[in-house]
Amino acid sequence: MVVSFVNAGLLTLFQAIGVIMGANIGTTLTGWIIAAVGIQKFSIALLAVPLFGVGFFMSLMKKNGDAFVSYGEGFMGFAMIFLGLEYLSKAIPDPSGDALLFLAEFANKG
Repeated sequence: MVVSFVNAGLLTLFQAIGVIMGANIGTTLTGWIIAAVGIQKFSIALLAVPLFGVGFFMSLMKKNGDAFVSYGEGFMGFAMIFLGLEYLSKAIPDPSGDALLFLAEFANKG
């Protein structure tokens, strides 16, 4: 999509490089955080809820400047990412041997 936006003239090449690098770095950083903390050992939601609260109150303090508000909004964004990862990890069941065997039998019948 970013390449198409550059081709259409909606983004400059410099902006497109920033978007692509940001997406790659953000994905890698999220993976490193998950690997460092561990999904089974620690609930990220325990960290995300207070982080969202701090970010929310930071975003309300407009007298401290735009940068302070922007950092607060960034904290809220990271907290929402962590909450989303937590909910996704709980929504997807762990695969068991029985489930894989059932899928193999189903694939052979079809």
